[in-house]
Amino acid sequence: MIPGDGAPSFSEPVRDNFSPPTSPRARPVSKKSTLALLLLSAVVCFLPGAVRAADLTVTVAGLESDDGNVHIALYSDPAGFPKSDGMLSEVRAKPKDRQATWVFKNLAAGTFAIAVFHDANGNGSFDQGAFKIPLEDYGFSMGARAFFSAPDFDEAAFPLPEEGRTIVIDLGN
Repeated sequence: MIPGDGAPSFSEPVRDNFSPPTSPRARPVSKKSTLALLLLSAVVCFLPGAVRAADLTVTVAGLESDDGNVHIALYSDPAGFPKSDGMLSEVRAKPKDRQATWVFKNLAAGTFAIAVFHDANGNGSFDQGAFKIPLEDYGFSMGARAFFSAPDFDEAAFPLPEEGRTIVIDLGN
C-alpha cells in the first residue's frame, strides 16, 4: 500500500463506531449472563402455576344407605364425558352418615365435570335394568340431569380456581 492512495495504512488510526464504556464499572454483557437471565425469567414465569395446585373437595350427599361405595369420576375433557375411558381420575369413597367425601389434590386450575354413582351392592359396576334404566343412584356436578342420555360436559362443567373449590352433589334420598 502506498500512503495517500486512499487505502488505510497501519500508521493511521482506525476509526469505527465503537465507544468504550463511559463508566469504569460498565462491562459488556456476556452470553452466559444473558442465558442465565433468560432461564431465570422462564422459571419465574412458569413456577407459580406449578406451585399453586388446587384441591377439589367433592361431597356426595343424600345417599340411601352407607352400604357399598360411592364412585366419583373426574373429567377435564368434554369428549370423554361421562365415559369410563375418558376419566381424568376415579375414586371409590366409603359412605358415612349417608354421604361420602373425597378430596382431589394438586389439580391444575381449569374446567372440570364430575359423575358419581352409589354402588350400594358393592359389585363395582353401575347396575342397569331393562332398556338400560339405572338401578343405582347417580348424579352429576352442577345439578346436571340425564334425560334418556347423560348430560353434556358443558351442563356439568365448573371452573376450578387456584384457591380450590367444594362441590356438593345431592342424590336426593
